[in-house]
Amino acid sequence: MAPDPVLHERIYAGFKDDLREGRLPPGHHIDLQAISERYRASVTPVREVVCRLMGEGLAEFQRHGGFHVATLSANEIRDLYVLNSTIVLRAIQTCTDADLDEAMGAICYPRPGATPLEVASCSASIFSTLVGSANNSAFLKLVENINDRLGFVRIAECHLLRDVHRELLMLNHGPNGQLRRTLNRRITNYHRRRIHIVERIADERIM
Repeated sequence: MAPDPVLHERIYAGFKDDLREGRLPPGHHIDLQAISERYRASVTPVREVVCRLMGEGLAEFQRHGGFHVATLSANEIRDLYVLNSTIVLRAIQTCTDADLDEAMGAICYPRPGATPLEVASCSASIFSTLVGSANNSAFLKLVENINDRLGFVRIAECHLLRDVHRELLMLNHGPNGQLRRTLNRRITNYHRRRIHIVERIADERIM
């Protein structure tokens, strides 16, 4: 029987939703049979989706242990912070004033008292929106993958860093006519703050 692309995409989208909603923590065993029953599918398309996720750095295979949600080391987290910062800053430098203004107006910031999951989701949305202002599909694809891989990491950040929601709110506050300079400084500081405690973040994430 030929592969069903609609079913494949439905399983894939379901995996992504589970990751983004915090239902699949790092190291979680991926039960192919249980997932196939959930989607009323054979194990084959589920395995194909998991292999696709492996290619995106979101799943891994452990010998004698099967498939698991990928676990990131401190060095891997640091590398993703650096890559995210580099892409976001480059997007801000290359987009037009009109596109940047439109992006800033479209951003949804976390409310006071937001849960760590809500803050993590807002962080991902902010970076995707800023990168989208550059109209560079390659940049956007990279940042969306980083968002998926750092989902639980950003939840861990909220347990270790104070006022993360305020830090995000301040991205849009600065002297008139200096939006790019303000964003460059605050996005750089945002990532430096996390890189400084990346070992603690990695430990918190796997507890």
